[in-house]
Amino acid sequence: MAKKTIKNATIDTNFSKLIRERDDYICQMPKCKFCENYSLRSGGAECSHYRGRRYLAGRWHPDNCITLCHPAHAEIDQGPQALHVRLMIRVLGEARHDMLVERLQRTFKYPQWERIEMHQHYTAQLRHLERLRSEGQTGVLPVVAWD
Repeated sequence: MAKKTIKNATIDTNFSKLIRERDDYICQMPKCKFCENYSLRSGGAECSHYRGRRYLAGRWHPDNCITLCHPAHAEIDQGPQALHVRLMIRVLGEARHDMLVERLQRTFKYPQWERIEMHQHYTAQLRHLERLRSEGQTGVLPVVAWD
């Protein structure tokens, strides 16, 4: 029997969709001057990592990501770090932000079996959110982290 494997890109694709679905494809930058916080379902919504994807401790953690329109994403990535920190504290609240920062300081290495489980978990979460949207729910919906 062949060994089951999963590539990071596969997890990244579904996780990105999950984050955008969670946020209803609406830019989370308050009073965004670029998109005015309209739905970006037709395109332009991006999954923005608070700390980059090279930090495995947060790469696939829902608190480490938010939906931004392309111009807001570029602004937040190129702007001062304090802007990004303020945005994430506003979105998460101070307590969740502090827990996320603590998590991001850890070193993680996911074995293949954990990546497979994570992918399955987030794929199921995405299907659940899509079902809720089809039933008419709007706004930011809760997502359960894999771990």
